[in-house]
Amino acid sequence: MSGYFLLNLMAVLQQVKLYPRLSIENSRRVRELAHSIQFELLKSEGRRMERHLQQVVGAWLASLYDRDRHIAKEASEYIAHFLKTDERVLSFWKRSQPQVLEYAQEAFHETPQTLSDERTMSADDVQAKYFRVVESSIALVTNLLLKLDSNEILKQEDMYKEFLSNNKKLWSLAASDDAHVRRRICDLLTACMVKLSPIIEADLEIISHAFIAEALRGSQSSSALSLLEALRRLTSKYPQVWTSLYKGKKSSLLRLRTFVEKGSQGGPPMYWEQLGLLLQALPDGVLPSDLETSNEFLQSFRNGITHREEPRNNLPAAWSSYLESVQLMVKKLSDPMPQSHLLQKSIYPLFEQHLHPTLENDKWSVGSSTEAVKA
Repeated sequence: MSGYFLLNLMAVLQQVKLYPRLSIENSRRVRELAHSIQFELLKSEGRRMERHLQQVVGAWLASLYDRDRHIAKEASEYIAHFLKTDERVLSFWKRSQPQVLEYAQEAFHETPQTLSDERTMSADDVQAKYFRVVESSIALVTNLLLKLDSNEILKQEDMYKEFLSNNKKLWSLAASDDAHVRRRICDLLTACMVKLSPIIEADLEIISHAFIAEALRGSQSSSALSLLEALRRLTSKYPQVWTSLYKGKKSSLLRLRTFVEKGSQGGPPMYWEQLGLLLQALPDGVLPSDLETSNEFLQSFRNGITHREEPRNNLPAAWSSYLESVQLMVKKLSDPMPQSHLLQKSIYPLFEQHLHPTLENDKWSVGSSTEAVKA
């Protein structure tokens, strides 16, 4: 088996540069067939193939994160056949760390134009292929950080810096048009805070702008929970991203209020729990300390709960989080009189509608979420 053939076979797994004219469906089929052929070669050639794998390991491992679940499952099964124990898997990732990082760097710097021939592909297919490659690039780096210990990671510190440092394009993907990419970048940030905090600390202003000024104002459909979880961890570790390091045109509170008003954006009940935890973690000076702004924020909170697309099964968690947030904001007001006004405006109608429901106050209805009111 020639190494040249293997190199070409492995390259098509991700198709970063080959076959730019293939449609999305044909592209998927090529990747699927490449995995099947590679698996048969691994079984028959064994060690003769192993010496070539490090040259193309990035494309191979990237297939674990293929958008097509069938291909990702095949890749996982084939790798499990080749690496039969957890120890061998970990050892393989350790040995492959430089090659994987190199591949991820190259893949990340691709563009829709370098990946596809726009003369023969639709605009949607061009973007889909681009987002698939970018997502797998981010996933590879994240998985390295999750699998390897700090000592192993630091052996390739320069390569991680090259990928992460001062990379506005990377962190701006928190506001990407693609939900898969948005979730991946949140996972990457979380992993970096644990394993590569010095690199992250040097770029907190960039990260603050990407995750607060940009991500909170744009659509987070199917990714709102991931964003909240990442922001909560970021806030707990680096609260200054909301204050001294925040350079947005509009205040960080206004960005948060815009986000809250959209509701969970397709997220599960845990979204509302995470939102409450984020509000509690915010540093002094972010949440309002005056009655008018507090009322405006809580109005946005209620708008999010009653958003027409908010799932009904989210309501118990949503109203519970709302009541906890009211208590938090009441404490931000220094005088008893504003505190009393805020409670009257933000909670009393909830109980009134629960005890004496009317059509005019239907927006205050908690439906079957009575546990929140009783609490």
